[in-house]
Amino acid sequence: MEEKRNKPTVIEGIAPGMCTGCSACINLCPRKALSFAADRFGYFVPEIDQDKCDRCGLCHRVCPAINLPPRQNARAPALYAFAARDTALLRKSASGGAFGVMAEHILSRGGHIAGCAWKKDWSASLKTAAEDRRDNEDKPAEAAAVSKAHLHPVAAHLIIDRKEDLALLHKSKYLQSYMGTVFSEIAALLRKGRKVLFSGCPCQVAGLRSFLRKDYEGLICIDLLCAYTPSQEFFARYVKETFPELPAAYEFRNKTAGKWQTYAVKVVFSDGRTIAVPNSANTYQLAFNRRVMMSPHCIHCQYQTFPRYGDLTIGDFWGINKHEPGIDCKQGISAVLVNSRKGKSFLESLPEDQIRLLEAKPLVWLGGNGAAFKGMQHSSSPGTAVFYSLINKTSFQEAADTALAVYGGRDVTPLQGRRCLHVTGTGISFKFQPKSWEQHFIRGTAFLFSGDAAAGAYACIDLDQETVCGREYVLCVKCRIATDSEQIDFYLTDKKNKREQLVLTRSVAAADRTNTAGICVKFSADNAYDSFMLKSSQLTGNLAYIAFEEITRIEYRDDPYETSVSPEQTSEKVSERIKVFLAKKLRWQR
Repeated sequence: MEEKRNKPTVIEGIAPGMCTGCSACINLCPRKALSFAADRFGYFVPEIDQDKCDRCGLCHRVCPAINLPPRQNARAPALYAFAARDTALLRKSASGGAFGVMAEHILSRGGHIAGCAWKKDWSASLKTAAEDRRDNEDKPAEAAAVSKAHLHPVAAHLIIDRKEDLALLHKSKYLQSYMGTVFSEIAALLRKGRKVLFSGCPCQVAGLRSFLRKDYEGLICIDLLCAYTPSQEFFARYVKETFPELPAAYEFRNKTAGKWQTYAVKVVFSDGRTIAVPNSANTYQLAFNRRVMMSPHCIHCQYQTFPRYGDLTIGDFWGINKHEPGIDCKQGISAVLVNSRKGKSFLESLPEDQIRLLEAKPLVWLGGNGAAFKGMQHSSSPGTAVFYSLINKTSFQEAADTALAVYGGRDVTPLQGRRCLHVTGTGISFKFQPKSWEQHFIRGTAFLFSGDAAAGAYACIDLDQETVCGREYVLCVKCRIATDSEQIDFYLTDKKNKREQLVLTRSVAAADRTNTAGICVKFSADNAYDSFMLKSSQLTGNLAYIAFEEITRIEYRDDPYETSVSPEQTSEKVSERIKVFLAKKLRWQR
């Protein structure tokens, strides 16, 4: 008994940021010592009641992020193009209606469907969550590591057994689903001999497999060709900031005029008003599509590559028209992967009169959708770390705009937010040898004129803190340049040890003399540097100068959770735990 009570818990075993929120540990705990909380970014994670916990170790053992379940499905599954015959079903579906046909078939046989749905009171949840955030604004930053406030999910997994409720599960929801007690409810149905179809992200299917600990013939698991799932908190903040009146409904994949590849969301208000917001004008969708909200557990996903955990995998069959230019994909085509014997049997059992298209295609046509092939990985955006560094310090709009600007290589100096270095106007004071430079402040702008352009003469401004070797940064400069040189270079330097790193090269145009240029570049520091530097040899010609309005440096963090761990968990320990986590992943990939 003593040995049993000394086993590790899931809280101790999982690296920060690697929990997927699958709920396997919470549903399995025999003493109900685990419950859901929201971490500092709003992701659903377990928290533990130490008074109830007897350290039995079940939660640690069942966690798929710690102990990956066995992979028993096909390493090279069959790929099919699928389209439903029912046009009404196609309009309700994100792509080709594969999920709808499969779900209706299960329901017709007296089965149950588990999938993600908007909560009925999701708009009210947004309002209550906002009030909770205001109540917690004055709490110290370290208290934000795990939120003890009541959770207010806007989308959650539920189980239905009526066809009229199926509409709740249709369409994509681009956020993390709250899993609640669905796993326990599914287990109870399976023990009664009921048929259940579960649809979810690959990590959720892996969590269900771990929780059940055995396969049930009556269970069909469908995993999705998933990109990633941002926190519901990000979506809630976007909606609150964007719409003066909270919507009653929000549809991510609106097939305007019946077209599959029309990129717009549909927003419905309580008085019946409906608006369509194109993705180009939708900050949340832009941030999603450009991967700036990707979490560590999605960046390091262990569940999406072959063999898959679902009996079937479904998603959009993007790019099929490039292989078959004449194919009718106006209303959408689903990609269906058959991963197991059970999945093959189930697909063959679907009523033929409900299917317009079911054709085998070469597996390579799947391309990068879902990062399913060995060696593929979901890649985060160049702006991801900037988004996570700002999201808890400023508005969603500001954090997303800054991250998107970095993604596009645009100027981010006008945007607000906490920076590692941020100097403007008269606060920009360089150190230099007087024979090589002159500095003047004219109308709030710092002008540097070159004197004797001796080789190697430079001007420096101290950084507020040294760079860290290997860490990524964004450098933003807002300036006007007058020089006969074709380019201007900006460096970081370590004055004491006489080391330097070129971080930004700017081609100089005639217009740069009068027009302020916003220049932004991402770089990885190759050493510890204490100063920002430029060389006088590049300012040549009559009255050559560079006029600085703003200099900004933003620090990237590869692990957004590094700053939120408890004092006893140093960053070195956190890094080591993530290394162990990734080493396990590499072993099964081989």
